[in-house]
Amino acid sequence: MPEELKIVSAAIMTPNNVILTMPRPCRHHNILNNSMVHKICNGNEIQGFLAYSKEFNSIKFLDRLEAATVVNLGDNRKVLFSEDLW
Repeated sequence: MPEELKIVSAAIMTPNNVILTMPRPCRHHNILNNSMVHKICNGNEIQGFLAYSKEFNSIKFLDRLEAATVVNLGDNRKVLFSEDLW
């Protein structure tokens, strides 16, 4: 049985694998516009989401493509946007 994941927040991963996030209902632009984030982001970050696994009691980072497989969008889009969730 595949691992059951629940999207919990928008997140950004920097090239140094630092994950930046803010609580719901914040979106990716809210994270990027944070003044502290400007000091560590250089345009090469990956936008995605944090997902909670109840089975493993852990949080993992999913890019927009991976996150779209967790959420049934009901259309042909292959990427997930925070606007789809909240």
